[in-house]
Amino acid sequence: MTIDTADGVYDLCWSESHDSLIITAIADGSLIIYDLSLPPASNPFRSLHEHGRESHSVDFNVVRKDSFFSSSRDDTVKLWAVDRPASFEDFQEKRVAVLCLLRRLDPRHADVFAQLPAIVPLGFGMSVNQVQP
Repeated sequence: MTIDTADGVYDLCWSESHDSLIITAIADGSLIIYDLSLPPASNPFRSLHEHGRESHSVDFNVVRKDSFFSSSRDDTVKLWAVDRPASFEDFQEKRVAVLCLLRRLDPRHADVFAQLPAIVPLGFGMSVNQVQP
């Protein structure tokens, strides 16, 4: 299958629980979900448009495998579920844009993730967050 996009793809991740699902982080801020088990005419499976700037990173939650995080140049990290058309939690970073997510901080805890800012000072400016129940 060939996937065409008008903008650059900054990141891509495969689902660990559904080996045919992939999510892409696109330069226009969107997240595109593809289901490779579906015919080409049925893809993309879902397009998500909530980030205001480039989406830099996307990663599935290693514990709750039906959810995933995305980060963007708009200074936000969003928590999503594959079966929902909108994010269900936002994390606002007011200092710098979030460049990358580090989800494997503690694979036993689904609600903890770390993020790395786009501009990393010499002191390594990683922050750790927890999803509120």
